[in-house]
Amino acid sequence: MSTHNWKPALPLTRYFEPTRTDKSGERAKAKYKNHNLPILQYMYHGDVLTPLHCVVSGAPGWIDFPCIITKNEKQRFNIDFNHIRQEQLGAMQAGTSKDKGMYDPSHIFRSKRLNENPILLLEFMTIMPVSQEIHKYITQDSALNHITLANFDSKYWPWILQSKSNFDQFTNSFGLTEIDYNWFIDHLSDINQPTISSRVTVKPIDAQFVPTWNQI
Repeated sequence: MSTHNWKPALPLTRYFEPTRTDKSGERAKAKYKNHNLPILQYMYHGDVLTPLHCVVSGAPGWIDFPCIITKNEKQRFNIDFNHIRQEQLGAMQAGTSKDKGMYDPSHIFRSKRLNENPILLLEFMTIMPVSQEIHKYITQDSALNHITLANFDSKYWPWILQSKSNFDQFTNSFGLTEIDYNWFIDHLSDINQPTISSRVTVKPIDAQFVPTWNQI
């Protein structure tokens, strides 16, 4: 995979830049994130061009704050990918992400193409993007009891979960037609269900379902 062209294929107002443009590994991370960014903006906000932001507070996904060392202006990412279902296992510790797979979402975001990995795309459908501040509050509260989708006012739900038409529009775009909206909402509302990956068998995403803006 060539990493020299790491910028997004779409005219995004906010996107990722390599921390070191002379390092192929850093360029690769930026390329993967910029590839996945429109997919998540579509999933969470209903528009590939709408900048990623916290669905609870509305806080922007990026903050401009100068580098402490160089004093140069620096763009900083302010979004955490929070699994909606958090299982409380006792001892007043923070809850455990019930739908988490083998890797942290941030690792997946910077190292996999979501449109080529349906089970990973499905996991991100069980996630809500929140600011680092809101994520801290959710983590604190998860020490008290389980957290599911039912704990959140529906106005805070990601766009894909707000209606069946939204859900069907997104899943049809990627050929995930075997997943039912009401079944999915029930899954996210029930802490006793196992991980989403163990409950759903998804077929590979056919090339015909991949939007042209993902073919980068």
